[in-house]
Amino acid sequence: MTLTSALTAALMGFLTSRYVTAYAACGAALLIKGPIGFAFPAFIVLLWLVSLHRFSFKELGRIRWYWGIPLACAVGFPWYIYMASVHGAPFIDTFLGYHNITRFLSPEHAGQDHVWLYIPVLLIGFFPWSGTLPLLF
Repeated sequence: MTLTSALTAALMGFLTSRYVTAYAACGAALLIKGPIGFAFPAFIVLLWLVSLHRFSFKELGRIRWYWGIPLACAVGFPWYIYMASVHGAPFIDTFLGYHNITRFLSPEHAGQDHVWLYIPVLLIGFFPWSGTLPLLF
């Protein structure tokens, strides 16, 4: 829920041109969930710009990424620096290596990595509204 709040604040900041708020919220998302907290808003904003046919270097300059990324890092990195200085290599290997890279690239529970698993999960998750899917076709 806190990640959702930080991502919502970041995306609303980009949408309303409040870039200090957007990048500070990206830094908070970085604290909350790790590198994915910064990657999600960046990917969503870039995808949004591409879908609106507004992706250009001029538009990238307008969102002020050149000072926004250092701002997000200034919010998010102090904790990582502190933890790396206290715990050293085990923190880097475990948190960054295993929990961010290995878990992203390989399934945690063997045998449960089927793509079709998500179809019933989504249908059940959206249950009252999933019954209206046939109306789309």
